[in-house]
Amino acid sequence: MKIDWNNIRLFVAVAEAGGLTGASTKTGISPATLGRHINALEELVGNPLFRRSPRGYQLTELGEDLLAHAQNVSKSMSALQSWSEQLNVKPTVRISAGPWTSSFLAQHMHQLWQEEPNFKIELVTGIERVDIGHRHAEIGIRNARPQEQWLAGRKVGIVNYALYGKAGSPEKIRSRFIGANGPLTNARSALWMNEHYSTQIVVHASDSLSIRELAAAGLGQAMLPCFIGDDDPRLVRTSTAIDDLQTEHWLVMHHEERHRPIIRKVADRLANLLQNHQDRFAGTKKDGPEPV
Repeated sequence: MKIDWNNIRLFVAVAEAGGLTGASTKTGISPATLGRHINALEELVGNPLFRRSPRGYQLTELGEDLLAHAQNVSKSMSALQSWSEQLNVKPTVRISAGPWTSSFLAQHMHQLWQEEPNFKIELVTGIERVDIGHRHAEIGIRNARPQEQWLAGRKVGIVNYALYGKAGSPEKIRSRFIGANGPLTNARSALWMNEHYSTQIVVHASDSLSIRELAAAGLGQAMLPCFIGDDDPRLVRTSTAIDDLQTEHWLVMHHEERHRPIIRKVADRLANLLQNHQDRFAGTKKDGPEPV
């Protein structure tokens, strides 16, 4: 006896719905067509599977026995379907970085992805460090060598910071500064500003973008990474690079993940990208601005 899986699938739908009408709503198949499939299955097994009544379809003893087996098969088929669908899912490489670095990466994403159809890239942007050890990201860009023994690090350059103010702003604005609060309170740049200019800070902001916009609006000077401040035509550098704030660029990966071909490919491209723009990150670009 050869049983058609489609008939079994529709039998389960009718049994669980308690009738043809409910099963029709669930499957999108007309009650008449469902009835023909049930009749064909009953003819194949040689006995009724349902007791028909105005109240619906009730399983016979044979029907209950078949339902128990069919539901197990249905679960297995669903799992098999999910598995087959996963084969078509593109792997995703998640890169965690701070807001400014994420902004830079977004501008150069084509160099990382290069229109390849076999994987996706996801930027995980945040101030807090993403836990690579628990696989919350595959690659992280950090400002220091990783200390965790399960993480591997690769230094790709340095990042310098300087003060920036609105281009063409009057001299009096040079004595006012923009501070950080909220999530940025303990950032090195925020602590440095508080240490040197606490009495001259006239406005605070809790996110990096707002700090830059306040500086561009002429509210005061802001501490920014050179690759952000130098690239904004609204701003001019008002100091040399601050040695105390210089940080490093490290690519960080889990030891067990870094040799995966897709991770290695993206990491190599990411390293090349950051190294090729090292003069921007260090604030030493030949045509870069002189402090005013």
